[in-house]
Amino acid sequence: MRSTFFLTRKENMNVVRQYTLILFVIMLCIAGGGHRAAAFEAAELADGPVAKGHFKRQVTALFYQDNFSALEEMAVKLRSEKAKFPDGTWQLYSFYDGFAHPRNRSDEGWQRFLSRFDSWLARYPDSVTARTAAATAWMAYGWQGRGGDYADKVTPEGWRLFRERLQKAYDYASIKPKKLADDCPQRYDILLSLGVYQGMDRFHFESLFNEATSSFPEYNLYYYQTKAGYLRPSWHGSMAELQEFLSKTASLPPELGVKGIYAIIVATYWGLEFTSFEKDRIPWQLVKQGFEDLRRKAPRSPILLNMYCEVACRAGDRETARALFREIGDRPYLESWNYLLRPAEFLKWRDWAFAGEKTAWDTTFANGTEDFRQQFLCAEKGDAECQYQVGLMLERGDVVKKDLNESVIWFKKAALQGHRYAQLLLASYYFNTEKDGQRQYAEAARWDYIAAMQGDSNAASSLGRMYMSGNELAPDLIKAYVWYSLVTQWKDPHVKEIAAKLTPEQLGEAEKEISQLRAAINANMRAAEVRPIDPSTIKVPEFKQVPPVVFVAAPQLKLPTGNLLTGITWALSGGASFDGTTLTIKGKGDATAKMKVTPATDGCVLIGMRLRLPPTEQNGKAAPFLMASMMNGTFEESQRIYMGLVGPLPVSAQPVPWYKVHKVEANAFDGVKVRLGMVAQPEEQHTEFTDMRVMIFKTCEEASKAAEGYQRQ
Repeated sequence: MRSTFFLTRKENMNVVRQYTLILFVIMLCIAGGGHRAAAFEAAELADGPVAKGHFKRQVTALFYQDNFSALEEMAVKLRSEKAKFPDGTWQLYSFYDGFAHPRNRSDEGWQRFLSRFDSWLARYPDSVTARTAAATAWMAYGWQGRGGDYADKVTPEGWRLFRERLQKAYDYASIKPKKLADDCPQRYDILLSLGVYQGMDRFHFESLFNEATSSFPEYNLYYYQTKAGYLRPSWHGSMAELQEFLSKTASLPPELGVKGIYAIIVATYWGLEFTSFEKDRIPWQLVKQGFEDLRRKAPRSPILLNMYCEVACRAGDRETARALFREIGDRPYLESWNYLLRPAEFLKWRDWAFAGEKTAWDTTFANGTEDFRQQFLCAEKGDAECQYQVGLMLERGDVVKKDLNESVIWFKKAALQGHRYAQLLLASYYFNTEKDGQRQYAEAARWDYIAAMQGDSNAASSLGRMYMSGNELAPDLIKAYVWYSLVTQWKDPHVKEIAAKLTPEQLGEAEKEISQLRAAINANMRAAEVRPIDPSTIKVPEFKQVPPVVFVAAPQLKLPTGNLLTGITWALSGGASFDGTTLTIKGKGDATAKMKVTPATDGCVLIGMRLRLPPTEQNGKAAPFLMASMMNGTFEESQRIYMGLVGPLPVSAQPVPWYKVHKVEANAFDGVKVRLGMVAQPEEQHTEFTDMRVMIFKTCEEASKAAEGYQRQ
């Protein structure tokens, strides 16, 4: 399908993916219609990538449920009525694209997915719909076998899988119904795409193209687009042939349905075949005319508006770009500017368009971009994927005002509908937030377990870590071994480490549980392909959370007191020495100390020192560095206070003060580890530390005041 069409022999999949998405969103807006620019709650779900995705997920759900009769009826209706989305593009195209995206993309998942076509064809042996859908799936499976790397890095096995699977696609698509009325226009587009991939000779490709355009002229947009791909220099043509073909399309009569395709192809191949309007001899006025023709048919299409604006910017047409930016306002469709939905590209070009003019544009998109609006409308319809995406957007804050509380609401909506990634993020939320003064580790483990039981390796690894550390859940090495062993996406190194600590009996017990859980996970994964698993149907064990450590706040310390260079044992290395009152570090030596302190709950720690550096002209670029971490009861690091250079410091004959204030989290903390050293200090030079303090205060305001007093001394 089109989603993989533009991966050429010389191009990396990651580079091309941006442009295939650009093509996809442009094609949504070719023939008219559009959305109503109304408030979220009053608007309908407009056309665009989100609406197309929602439609395809509905098609895929019917397929997984073996509801072949509904699929047959839907396809017949889409063909006979020439059903289109509000922008005029064919719903039939998205119908078939749904078969390129199985829910489980492992080889086992693909095989189960593909076997369903046998059942479909057994029930409808003459179905052109079933064969076209099967060809779509095999073509996508072929690209997965090839991989997304450059052609010269594709393995021989990758090429073999690619060829074999494309041949399977051809075997399905090449069966032509006896009557044109029973045929499908998308079948021809698949055959043309296979002609590109399989290296069809020019004569047979042209014959197939002519047959397709004469049989289904209303589907010409897709056929012309595929032929343009065939003529690309990286496939089977040349730049001259591609430019000649594009020029001819610009002069074709409107009834052929390809008006504006010149503009579309230039935008799609920008950065691949085209990099400069002048260098590549692209007439901007012809491209502009193409976009204007498209906009007359789809005057309210936001994604076409944004694409037109971007191309105008690249053409250097500041006047046109300014007019289009004013239409866009503060709600851009960022996917047409950057497929990662990052606003930097849009903001850069908007600044260029209005250079020298005073504007009051919103750069935060607090009310949400068009991308967010589309996902929000889809999410309100109950689509779990859209609910998950809304949560991500609210969490990141790139395309709408950041709102972590609201993001969790949407993650939970999706998680309750069986969305595995939303379940994983919900587990992360509970792990890092408090309720009634303590972290919600048990609830985090519950959602990790639900996701892990559906095959999520990150969730399994998280459970293993919590059981192993013993800081969140009651320590259980057998459980830790079990869950680390169930990580399938990578080989977890903890498995071997824990196995060395278990007895043969314990290992036998663990392996038995692993076998039982793996069977249950595989069954859940197969079931989730048909329909998402209701989390309430997964029997979750009880998780015993480690009780929180309760601390008594230390009294406020008054300066000057508590020099830690008195009575502290330092571990010295290199050129470091300690005489009981002064710590001296010569050259690249360092010193480390671990010390007990009186902990505080929700307080603030002040770490300060006085030190004397050699004059700058002697010491060059030397600088002291400090690593300070809070320690728990077993002297393991639990939270970092500071890691970095100390300074900048003035040159002085007297010791110079330096300090750092750090908020204390409510966790296990009754010690501090300090390591001091020097960076780039010549061997003959040395730095002296004459005072060091670690003090606990109830508030950071008090700590900061004490630090200021420490510096004034």
